[in-house]
Amino acid sequence: EMKNDHLEQEPFVVCMDCGRKQHQICVLHHDQIWPQGFCCDNCLKKKGAKRKDNKFCAKRLPTSKLGIYIETRVNNFLKKKEAGAGEVHIRVVASSDKV
Repeated sequence: EMKNDHLEQEPFVVCMDCGRKQHQICVLHHDQIWPQGFCCDNCLKKKGAKRKDNKFCAKRLPTSKLGIYIETRVNNFLKKKEAGAGEVHIRVVASSDKV
């Protein structure tokens, strides 16, 4: 009998400057996108530097009519609710008409 009682260890990244450890998913760091290493927000602020832009983001992917429709609805809803979430970018990977 199998049990679902195994906890996976969350990977950490260590700041190159101060050595502070943070969850990799919390700071949205991926080694293939930023191979030069991780620098935390505090150290970037002290240096007066900015993090290099992520060129692999949804905003840069091609749009579709369905994606634009959903994106507009979601962003209008968030603005109406004053969620302060910023702008959401939605791209449709695959869709098909009902037969």
